[in-house]
Amino acid sequence: MKDLNEKEALNKAAAYCSAAEHCKSEVLDKLKGWGVGDDIAEKTVETLVREKFISDDRFARAYVRDKLRFAGWGRQKSAMMLRAKNIAPEIISDAISGIDENEYMEILFKILKSKERTLKYSNDYERRGKLMRFAVSRGFESRAVSVYFESSGKDDGFDCDRDFDIYD
Repeated sequence: MKDLNEKEALNKAAAYCSAAEHCKSEVLDKLKGWGVGDDIAEKTVETLVREKFISDDRFARAYVRDKLRFAGWGRQKSAMMLRAKNIAPEIISDAISGIDENEYMEILFKILKSKERTLKYSNDYERRGKLMRFAVSRGFESRAVSVYFESSGKDDGFDCDRDFDIYD
């Protein structure tokens, strides 16, 4: 593939950013993959940020929301993946704090109930251990999983009308 000049790189990157939300590091990686030099890649990303094609803040909020809803990821896993994309810690913190607590707990309960149906265990201790490891591997906090265990003995399970604050 021929090397792209500055204008071609900008146009191609703008089209890439228009199709879906991307962060600065993803666009830089894509530009370098297209054979664009470091200096042109940096200028292109700066222009795209200035023109609001790229916003790490907007990306982080969308990423956290989508990974929770569609992949069933908890706060910890989303934060770890955003750090891997070189998103600033304060942006990650803002994106994570934007999660609706009731939606978060509702998704966690749904995931755990589904997983529980497929588990093989001989006692409650083993069941709890397997569910805890599963949820933590998905990025959910152990305190949130404890709320599930507290309510799993009840007939109604998750109470959508209840406000959850796992940090009480």
